[in-house]
Amino acid sequence: MKWKLSKLASIFVATSLFVVPVHAQDRPTVTGNAERILELESLFFSIQEDILLLQSQLEALNEQLNTVGGGVSGNWIDMTSNRSFNTIYSNVTDSTMVVALQILRAGSNEGQDVVSLQVRSNENATFYTVDLGRVSSRFNDQSDSVSALVPAGYQYRAIRANNRAALTQWMELQQN
Repeated sequence: MKWKLSKLASIFVATSLFVVPVHAQDRPTVTGNAERILELESLFFSIQEDILLLQSQLEALNEQLNTVGGGVSGNWIDMTSNRSFNTIYSNVTDSTMVVALQILRAGSNEGQDVVSLQVRSNENATFYTVDLGRVSSRFNDQSDSVSALVPAGYQYRAIRANNRAALTQWMELQQN
């Protein structure tokens, strides 16, 4: 019997080392749990509202892209022989078109050139630069490209800053 009691005593001592006492004031209360649940619910609904707002914004952006890009289909037309720098052209089609230029450093000219593709709504409006391309002999930037969407009725032009860029190709995607 002595062996059994001493054995039980040692087991009790050994297991009591791993038991962490929990006092009543440290235990979670129903009120505390309810408050935390309300906090989590509020956070969940806030996140859910943010997600819905982001989805709405994404749908609006997709709709804008489809509106702009949706009208641009058709055939690429090589306009290189009919286009030049510093000349104003008009989109006389009934839809938005894409204008895309490939530029190259002209000959052995030293230095660089910047080509800007600009668009405006009418002849009294200000031109806005929508894309810039750069060619340079200095940094071995031999060619670049610029492109823009040109809405129906708008005017467009390509301006080069220093006459060091040559027009390799001028393409327009116009609706059939």
